[in-house]
Amino acid sequence: MRNPACSTKAKREALAACIISIAEKHGATVSRVERDREIRLLLTLGPYSVSINFDGGNSVDAFLGHWCTEPRSNATFPRNFDVTIGGTINEHHFAKATTCEKLFGCFEQSIDDGLGRLADLLNPEIIAHLEAHEAKIAKRRKARTSADQRKKERGLQAAIEHMQNSPK
Repeated sequence: MRNPACSTKAKREALAACIISIAEKHGATVSRVERDREIRLLLTLGPYSVSINFDGGNSVDAFLGHWCTEPRSNATFPRNFDVTIGGTINEHHFAKATTCEKLFGCFEQSIDDGLGRLADLLNPEIIAHLEAHEAKIAKRRKARTSADQRKKERGLQAAIEHMQNSPK
């Protein structure tokens, strides 16, 4: 059975327009390619992208979004991104994910949630906050490691003194 939502050019145009408005809301760039009975969209936000294909000749009765990161980047999707996009994530490298929804309203919401999460992740203020938080954690770890080292040294010194003072 063909996806009835993509059966006419007007329907495909309406679906694409909804997704494009979501992409623009989150600051993503949109590449659009049209062929006979299909509209392909590529939404790019920093090192992340999602490709969507509205194909009038496709027999899949669902909407698919294929998420990926730039191959040369170190970017990965957040660990619980699959929950955000209502789909699955490749748990080996966290660089690919898939959204699959039967209803367009759910698909639209998943794309909106995914792009929103990635936009937040790329927000300079949030990045600065996370970097400051990581620096605090590193400083605490260093202080804790130094305190643990001093404690070990005191224990070792006490053991040496005990050995020196004990009768032979």
